[in-house]
Amino acid sequence: YLVFYTMIVVCSSYILTIGSSWLNTLGNQSALPWLVLGILDKKTLRGAAVILVFTVHEVLSGYSGLTLSNGLFLSLFAIGIALHRHSPAPLIAWGIGNVCAVGILFPFLYEALNGFAHTTRLHGLSRATMSLYNIPASTFPFSFLAGNWNEPLTIWTGDTYLKTIPYPNTSSLL
Repeated sequence: YLVFYTMIVVCSSYILTIGSSWLNTLGNQSALPWLVLGILDKKTLRGAAVILVFTVHEVLSGYSGLTLSNGLFLSLFAIGIALHRHSPAPLIAWGIGNVCAVGILFPFLYEALNGFAHTTRLHGLSRATMSLYNIPASTFPFSFLAGNWNEPLTIWTGDTYLKTIPYPNTSSLL
């Protein structure tokens, strides 16, 4: 039931509403319950097939940092399920699904990874580059509070102009 409850949350109107601004993470969110279902499947090959399909989905449509994070967490989850069942089947399904997905996607991702390996971004950013457009740390608390609470405070004080401002409103973009 947990897997299907997660699918309900992933496909809820809240996620679909905020998904347009966080579009890259929806691929990761939508793959999670299916990857868990593949790990929990009693048949190893069927579980590996589900993991293969949704790992490909996650890699191609998700955010790479979340894909790695999900992979590490689900690896621990597969270890826990294997220990609970006293069977290596969940780990085998998880391994086969991931190895096959990487094997299928490697020819497509090789050029992208090769191009990234030859950029200056691979070597990181210098302190001077990172602080080029910084703001003083002392202004952060005020700007955070003013940016997040300007609408409620303005409505509370009785400003009717705020209700007629067309989209986009400043605080709705934060």
